[in-house]
Amino acid sequence: MSLAINAPITTGGAQSFGVIAQSIGGGGGMTSSGGFVGSEGGSGDGGAVTVTVNANILARGAGANAIFAQSAGGSGNGDIAIDIENGIVTASGDSAATIRFADGAANSLINRGTVTTALGVAGLALQGSGGAQAVDNFGTLNGSVDLGTAANNFPNHAGALFNSGVTVNLGSGVLSNGGKLSVGGDNAISTTALTGNFAQGNGTSFVDADMAQPGAAASVDGLTVRGAANLSG
Repeated sequence: MSLAINAPITTGGAQSFGVIAQSIGGGGGMTSSGGFVGSEGGSGDGGAVTVTVNANILARGAGANAIFAQSAGGSGNGDIAIDIENGIVTASGDSAATIRFADGAANSLINRGTVTTALGVAGLALQGSGGAQAVDNFGTLNGSVDLGTAANNFPNHAGALFNSGVTVNLGSGVLSNGGKLSVGGDNAISTTALTGNFAQGNGTSFVDADMAQPGAAASVDGLTVRGAANLSG
């Protein structure tokens, strides 16, 4: 399935998702309670899912993603591709990522706009499970990232800004920084725990420091890497 968003979307209320894009093979899909299931196991593939965004999306309800995309089938899953060409995509409810990938296979997000949360870096911007996610950030992305255990790669390209939250889980993938990486955002002391590998390219890793008073310990941003780190730049 292919879906293009060319006009603003604003929702309010629990489970009031901004965009739901699903391709389910073998039965299944969205339940009446607002929960989500995958394939019921019958024959059939989940097809490719493509979402293209050229407008603002704001999901304001508890548990509501701004974009939920899923491909699942009893015989296999398709690829999920989300392309934010323009606009601001935001989720402001409790317990909801702004963009959520469910299942799929070789999934991708290309962001040329802004992906953020109402809590800024304190919220969850991206969530993925079941497939492998490739995130190409050419715009602005604010918040934590949890993409599961696969090799999920995240190039932060030249001119892009990634204000990282407390968690960036890329499984065995790589966060490669060719733009600006600001741990916790500018003008705030924070720590980001990266599960995966880190490669510093020609970009900038911005670190805040509070030198405190004489005799007191200074406070600085921290990036902890649970994997390999290449800082040669």
